Amino acid sequence: MALLRPVVLLQNHYCYKEFGQIPWKTMSSVFIKKKLHPFACSGVSDQIRSLTTLPNCKSVRYEKKLVQRYLCNTAAIEKSPNVKSKWEGDDKTQILTSMFAQREKTDKEWEEVILLMSQGEPGFSKVSCDALVMKRCLQASNYFLAASYIQYLENQGKEPNLATLSLYLRLCGQRVVDCGEDKVLELYYQLLRKAKVLDANLSESVILALTSTSQWKLALKHIANIRRMCNVSTKVYSSIITATFRNGDYDTGWRYLETMCQEEKMPADSTLLEWITQCEKAEGVEEKQSMMVTLLDKLILYEIFPKVPVIESIANLFSKGLGWSNLYVKMSKSGKCPACNQQLHQLDISEAEFQELQNEYVPRVLHGSDIFRSSSPEEWHKFQTFLEERGPFSVVVDGLNVSYLAGKKPLSQRSVMLKHVVEKLCTRAKNGRILVIGRNT
Repeated sequence: MALLRPVVLLQNHYCYKEFGQIPWKTMSSVFIKKKLHPFACSGVSDQIRSLTTLPNCKSVRYEKKLVQRYLCNTAAIEKSPNVKSKWEGDDKTQILTSMFAQREKTDKEWEEVILLMSQGEPGFSKVSCDALVMKRCLQASNYFLAASYIQYLENQGKEPNLATLSLYLRLCGQRVVDCGEDKVLELYYQLLRKAKVLDANLSESVILALTSTSQWKLALKHIANIRRMCNVSTKVYSSIITATFRNGDYDTGWRYLETMCQEEKMPADSTLLEWITQCEKAEGVEEKQSMMVTLLDKLILYEIFPKVPVIESIANLFSKGLGWSNLYVKMSKSGKCPACNQQLHQLDISEAEFQELQNEYVPRVLHGSDIFRSSSPEEWHKFQTFLEERGPFSVVVDGLNVSYLAGKKPLSQRSVMLKHVVEKLCTRAKNGRILVIGRNT
């Protein structure tokens, strides 16, 4: 059981007499610099001193001895309540990460894992034990170890509960290359038999698993279950859109993308990368270019800002697949490209959109639930009349906020700062009209 390689075993936050009474943190930093992992526990027998340092340990049996002696020590501590023992956070993480990186375990080794997790895993109990173990397997993306734990449960005469089965199904969908589609579908129908009605969490696991198979359309009917109880997550939307692109149902994919963006959710990188993969598989140059133009149009329409991996894939396709040249440039605020000298299109809003924004902004922000908290109906009417008679203005300055930048300085200095700001704006907008908003105190 490859657990810790190499390991240092210390007694109760202090080393043995060979090291003197040196604090645990000091020794921990020293061992880490020497690429040794400190492992703290209390009440260790003097016989363990032969295993204090194993920098070149290659044999699994030493690690087994270490775990066995730790477990024996833990059992002794449970009988003596006056002796305290706890895992350090980093040590527990290192140990569990190493344990869940293996391919399989025997029944005895699984019992050791469960005992170790019971010492420090938050929320651990007999009921949650199986789900927590499976959650660890999911985090490690380790299908073979998860299958080993399911076999362990069968050997114990136990059936995985819904939470465990849901996580196992999700993991199989994530690692369908290892388990195969038949395994995913088998678990899916097993889950349906076990749970007559799927809640939002179970429905999400089903969708994430099925969208990795050729039977991805089965996942679409489970979206309604989630919508009845909560909002559909970004992960669910992204997995469905990715499945539609992978299987050539592009219209359905773009339709779900539109719904997703309307709910102010952005697709995962894997979704956009899947579309680029489909573009690469297209036969003719014209078809590839048309598909890429579609992607760029969708990015503009829904204001999706792709991350570096997606940008690199787009650039690679245009250069190698379409024969274009590309450069990475830094855009200025003017919006003019320094490579091709073309002007980028501005994302302007229409007059109707601006009017809608204005109609929503005034009652919600300026008036609020009670106009008297910030103004009065008479003052607001007077201000509207002023705007209609003197407007329009090219620049509007919030006088109170500008003067606030001066801090607690006298009123005269705040007025000077406001004057400097207005003068600066006048030099920039020589033919414009500037409105300074304030109020009488």
